[in-house]
Amino acid sequence: MPFPSIQVVAPLMLVAVTGSPVLALPPDQVASKLDTIIVFAPINPEFPEKVLPLNYKLDGQSRSVYFAAFSPSAVEKLINEKIASQNIDLAKTLKFAPFSFAKFDSLVQTSLVKDKNSRVIYIPDPEQVNVTERLLIQQGAKRADAVKVAASIPAIFCPQPAIKATPSTGPLKGQAFVPCSTDYQTVQGMIKKGLASSAVLKNSKPKVLAIPMTSFVGLLAKDDKKKVGDIRVLPTPSTINALEKLRSSKPE
Repeated sequence: MPFPSIQVVAPLMLVAVTGSPVLALPPDQVASKLDTIIVFAPINPEFPEKVLPLNYKLDGQSRSVYFAAFSPSAVEKLINEKIASQNIDLAKTLKFAPFSFAKFDSLVQTSLVKDKNSRVIYIPDPEQVNVTERLLIQQGAKRADAVKVAASIPAIFCPQPAIKATPSTGPLKGQAFVPCSTDYQTVQGMIKKGLASSAVLKNSKPKVLAIPMTSFVGLLAKDDKKKVGDIRVLPTPSTINALEKLRSSKPE
């Protein structure tokens, strides 16, 4: 499955990539693939099912900003480097909740369309920024562009050429899929396991490709479903651990 070349683009929401070709994935299937991508967003504890926009000064102007942090460490980075610098009291009390990326997108789209003052800011997982930058440069991006994209747009890591994984244990046992992830090591680890057990795979010389989130959403929405239909995005281990802690802390 060939992936597209990397382009530097402004953050796009799912609404911007509709109107797909007949052979592409329908919008509901695109959304289902984005459901496995987890973001943490500010909330009002009284309305935890809604994303809370923050009054945030951006480029010298006060904006209504929706933040999406792509890992627990991204939440810490958001609080310490962005929120605290403008409102220390808010930084101490602000609450976050996990949303699927598709759900986050659907919740903020209406506001983005109606309110020209609204913005969305992604906070990539800090642990993925350096490897994203390195891979983008290897894939042909200019260094300045790679630095900018890696710091502002989360990456989805996929094997190139595409390989399929079939777990023998866990909730995905017996399911064959192309393993992409918001975590580089997850995909790299699967490739190493495959190389150790398959001479055919070794001859194809697979590597990990970094695809900026906005390009990845466009890929799902516009490419042939035969090429992208088997993709499954696995969240970072730190996010999985955080979700498990949240579940265990909830009263039964």
